[in-house]
Amino acid sequence: MKMMITLMTIGLFLSPTNAWSQPSGKAAFDTFVNKMKSLNRLPVHFSQLDLNRKAKRLTSAQLKSYGSKRKSKGPKDAHVGFTWASDDAHTIAWFPQGIAGLASGKNNARKWLLVSWYDNTKYNKDSLDRGARISFIDITNLDKIRYRHVLLVKPLRNGNFHRALTHAGGLGVYNGYLYVAGTDKVQVFDTRKIFVADGTDLMGIKSKTGVFAYGYRYIMPMVREYKKADIGITGKSRLSFASMDYTIPQKPMLVMGNYHGGKEGDDYYNPPRILYRWSVTKQGTIYHKPSVVKVKSGLKDRVQGGAMLNNTVYLAASGSVAKLWVGKRQGTQLIKKKSYAWAYGTEDLYISAGRKNLWSLTEWPPKKGGTPYDGRRIVFAVKLSKYKPAK
Repeated sequence: MKMMITLMTIGLFLSPTNAWSQPSGKAAFDTFVNKMKSLNRLPVHFSQLDLNRKAKRLTSAQLKSYGSKRKSKGPKDAHVGFTWASDDAHTIAWFPQGIAGLASGKNNARKWLLVSWYDNTKYNKDSLDRGARISFIDITNLDKIRYRHVLLVKPLRNGNFHRALTHAGGLGVYNGYLYVAGTDKVQVFDTRKIFVADGTDLMGIKSKTGVFAYGYRYIMPMVREYKKADIGITGKSRLSFASMDYTIPQKPMLVMGNYHGGKEGDDYYNPPRILYRWSVTKQGTIYHKPSVVKVKSGLKDRVQGGAMLNNTVYLAASGSVAKLWVGKRQGTQLIKKKSYAWAYGTEDLYISAGRKNLWSLTEWPPKKGGTPYDGRRIVFAVKLSKYKPAK
């Protein structure tokens, strides 16, 4: 590859003089929890959800065939994956974006994936923006995958709540706290504090006994919200994707990145491509100043997902041909770079807790109703051992 990707690394080691950020929303969350308690609605753990949907496992051959007639040709080395229930696989009202993982039960034997979706008001029938939702997916038995959608909501100061407006472009999880990348903010949710709502297609607490969330059975309220300036980001950076860097398992770091593409003057023109990393606490708070990696030149594709482990950087990039870029970080440069065929419609990345699998997903549904999309929504994993930097 005759390509140079120069990196500028700033503040790789966090200064002890920096303070933890002071987010907004915590007081409203506490008031909301008390309000729900007064209605005899106590929080439930994500593992207690009633999983009402079925996903379909895909074989490695089926996953490979996904790219056979496309320029992207990927993910040809995917060894496991699934597709959604038919209505989720085809809907143009919701688009999947972020991915992360969790475990529950004795010895963490029950394995989960989390996938975020944003409400695409351009195509939904009523143009009502329902915000974002999270799919909790039990993948313990890949032949019997079950999942449930949970609507994200934002508590109000009076104890009520409303939808959480966010693109939900990427996810990271640590100690049960879910970090959601939302363009100009980061919203934090607690996966151990999910509440049951009623089925009516309204929003909010409408009476002494009525809790409504556009027909969703479960809601997960926001615990905290950080604006970009709260966590040390200035300029036009858009927080588009997310993951957790578990290089030091006891001290994981939240990774988020800036989407950049197009030409000067376009909505998405905001160079350079950037990866940010923050320390986080077990209480779900984020350190104020990030370490920053800037991709200054060479990489022309639009980065949709990013992950880091040890000195290896993984970047899922879209364009006319989707690629997974893998390189080694050394000082201020990304060296030994290599690209691999990746999946058309690529989105976020997630490195599994065992450090063996790299998970990703695609967002485009099959072509329908005059939309320009011609994809197939899949969630898949490749073995990290097959995706290495150049020698």
